[in-house]
Amino acid sequence: MQLPITVAIDFMNQDHADFVKLIIQLDTALENESDEKISHIMAQLFKHTVEHFSHEESEMQRINFPPYPMHKGEHDQVINLLENAVTNWETEHSRPSLKQFIKETVMPWFYQHVETMDSITAQFIHRFDSTT
Repeated sequence: MQLPITVAIDFMNQDHADFVKLIIQLDTALENESDEKISHIMAQLFKHTVEHFSHEESEMQRINFPPYPMHKGEHDQVINLLENAVTNWETEHSRPSLKQFIKETVMPWFYQHVETMDSITAQFIHRFDSTT
């Protein structure tokens, strides 16, 4: 897995890099680690994602970013998906299902989201901060 494009705001780039690092750890754990280790990484991934989105959302609110509701709505959908994935993992411990979810749902969404919504959001924040 590779890092997505970089955006105009450093904290967002760092959050994206940390997200990819956790996904790689999860992918590796799904191959050869205990269920407990996978549960731990899933919890870290969920916590990181909630904090990552919260930070972005705070910045969008700070600058009165016009498409904030749409961007936040997408964040909320992904949090719900991840929450369901954690619950499914904890009840079923299905490695193939979790691997498929990461490969077919999370990562395609992540790259598309960074390249579109986050890229535009970062540009907007950067311009706002450059003019104030």
